[in-house]
Parts: sequence; structure tokens; C-alpha cells
Amino acid sequence: MSYVNPIGRSLHIGRIDEGVDFSGSGPLYAMADGIIKGVYDSGWPGGVYILLHMDDGKDVYYAENIQPKVKTGQRVKAGQEIGYARGTYPYIEVGWGTNTEGQALASGHYKEGQQTAEGKDFAALLNTLGWHIPGAAKDSTMGGSGGTGGVETTSAIGGLFSWPGDVIGFFKDAKTFVDALLWIVNPASWLRIGAFIVGTVLILFAIYALLKVGSDEPLFSMPKVVPVPV
Repeated sequence: MSYVNPIGRSLHIGRIDEGVDFSGSGPLYAMADGIIKGVYDSGWPGGVYILLHMDDGKDVYYAENIQPKVKTGQRVKAGQEIGYARGTYPYIEVGWGTNTEGQALASGHYKEGQQTAEGKDFAALLNTLGWHIPGAAKDSTMGGSGGTGGVETTSAIGGLFSWPGDVIGFFKDAKTFVDALLWIVNPASWLRIGAFIVGTVLILFAIYALLKVGSDEPLFSMPKVVPVPV
């Protein structure tokens, strides 16, 4: 089976462990046609574990700080957006999974910070899909030679841009930026900000008043005016 690149190009390569870590925000795609076997798992940071059982019988997971775009039992097509990396810690991890929810293929023997054979193999597969992960082989033994499957192809400029994933990711990021600007200029947002500031001032005043309890000093005192001799 041919696979497509599952990671939006706006993300950044991290370390190899149980799978491959990525930071940054952007879309995540189904690597092949298949069924979503699970979406949430509290055992992972961020509580999200999208498990895709692909039609070739293999499983791939997308875990951690992800906004899911799919539901358990949903059928997806290769290249379909199934989640969005939020871009904040604990970021995301993608790798070979098992048909058991919440379990990476490497879970049984993984030690924190360790590179696993499964993680390196998945990194090798990503390299065949246009990534350039340092230390990863050029070929994957589990996933075969990869291939774009005609859904997301790498351009001739060194794998830095892909269609349509990068274009979709760009507009999603631009929408996020515009939404943030609209939130700032929205009068309701200013009311929330004002309420927060007033609440903070009141709390600080209450703390100040409690510190003054039992003291001979007045709560507020005016500065003394010393007459200047003429």
C-alpha cells in the first residue's frame, strides 16, 4: 500500500522515541484509507490518541496535544485531515500503533528518552514521504517504501512544500491569526479583560487590607506636608 505524508509541513521535527515527535501547529492527515479505532486516551499527555487502523492491516497513532477532527468508528480516506496539532506543549507524536487503544507498538520495551526500533522505522517511512529526519534510514521495513499515493506530493524544492497539505495548513494558520485579532478588537473581549483587571485589583486590595489588620497604621494615609520657612 502507498502512504501519504501524515504531517502538515508547518510542523517541526523533534526527537525519535516510541514514534516521532513534532512541535508547531498544523494539520494531521490519514496516512492511508482505514478506520478510526479510537480517539481519546487519558494515559497520554494531552489525553488524545487517534488510532488509525489502515486497510493494509497496520496501525498508526497520532497522540498528545491534538484537536481531533474524527470520531471512533469513522472511515477515512488517505490525505483526509483527522486532527490539528495545537502547537503547545506536550506537542504531538506519531508512530506505529497496535490494534489496542492507547498502545504504541514500542510501548512494551520503551524507556523515557530512548530511541526505539519502531520509532526509527517510522522515521524512515516519513523520509520516503518527503521529510528529512536526521539519523533515520531511507527505507522502512514495516511500512515498505512509502509513496504519496497521489494525494499529497512533494515539490521539486527539496520537500519544503507539498500540495495540498501546505496550502490548507497555511490558510488554517492564517485563520487562527485572524481569529485572534478579531478576539482582541471584539468589545466583549475588552469587557472580559476589564473584568479580569478589576478582579485582580480587588484581590490585591483585599490582601493589602488583611496585612494591615491589627496594625496601628491607617489603611490609607496622606503624605505629611512640611511647611517651608519663609
